Amino acid sequence: MYNLSENLQKHCSSLLIDESGDGNEFIISARWDSTDQMRQAVRSKEFIILCGAINALCESTVIRLNDKQVGNHISKMTEL
Repeated sequence: MYNLSENLQKHCSSLLIDESGDGNEFIISARWDSTDQMRQAVRSKEFIILCGAINALCESTVIRLNDKQVGNHISKMTEL
């Protein structure tokens, strides 16, 4: 996760990965300066790898945009 977060930082204005105390929950918060920057980021190789990891390893996912839930599957990000 550390190497991936370093690579993802190149595509975000701000990136925060917070791990819960038991290591079974992560909160990934990414911020972008523009919609275009966000769209480029979600189509990047690093984001595609992150999506694959989330799909393979997570039992549940919540996707929020500006604190509003927009879906529960990471693939929703590419539709924005």
